[in-house]
Amino acid sequence: ESSGWERGLMLDRAFYRRLISATGIEDYALLAAKIGASDKSIYKWVNGTSEPSADHLYQLLALAGWLSQGNAPRR
Repeated sequence: ESSGWERGLMLDRAFYRRLISATGIEDYALLAAKIGASDKSIYKWVNGTSEPSADHLYQLLALAGWLSQGNAPRR
């Protein structure tokens, strides 16, 4: 039986996989270049060994169309 932590990690992996899939970009190297990350980072997010920074997450959400109009990044 898996622990709550492991179940949470799997949900995170599933979330990042859905989010990355929603961008419509299948090539991780191309996706990474579009958001200023490395393809290695994207593999880590998908495999649940790392999480994106707030900026990279925002860019993924924007590419996937999951942000409403008018949401601007805080910089």
